[in-house]
Amino acid sequence: MLIDDNEVSDIIIAVPNGDEGGTTPGAGFLRIIAGCTGNDCKPDRTLALMASTNAGEHLGSALLTADLNGDDVPEVIATSSGLTPSTVKIWDGASLITALSQLERPGDTLSADNDALILTLTDPTTRPDTRFGAALAVLRHDDGTNTLLIGAPGEDFSDASQKGAVYGVTFTDNDPNIPRDLSQFTWTFVGGESRLPSAGLGGLLNVDGDGPRWMT
Repeated sequence: MLIDDNEVSDIIIAVPNGDEGGTTPGAGFLRIIAGCTGNDCKPDRTLALMASTNAGEHLGSALLTADLNGDDVPEVIATSSGLTPSTVKIWDGASLITALSQLERPGDTLSADNDALILTLTDPTTRPDTRFGAALAVLRHDDGTNTLLIGAPGEDFSDASQKGAVYGVTFTDNDPNIPRDLSQFTWTFVGGESRLPSAGLGGLLNVDGDGPRWMT
């Protein structure tokens, strides 16, 4: 993801147990680090921190960047596992870059509850301890839309033999006008018969070349 203007991809590191201000234990933050090559690399390349102000939120329990709205700027997607219920938050990439550019100094802190935060997703079952958002991945469709896959390995169904789930949030706006509206979406239950598939997601891939995609 490009945050600064050096044309080298920058890095976002999640610190879900972090306490950036020293007063909110376990709030969590995202550290944004400038990408570099060769002699341009310096020991401290922190561009900014994007921090929660809620103790115990654990912002960044899972982290993903993906262009969901088609503007070629990746959105930032992060799980806050300490909230009840667990929550997945999405920041518009272009708006976030603008917000970060307005910080006074490199390394300054931006609140996670900034204007670039465009969507907050919570477990549709609202059950406690589902670990909703423990894993994140994106499936891209041929019509330009995307499905965000969200793992919930602690999901507990009425059948005691079934533990875990993977939910799909499909963004349905396929209007050619960019950026697409991410407020238009539908929920899909993708599956889950054990905790394992929803604890780590690699997305959906055409593994054997026959067309249909497999979950990994």
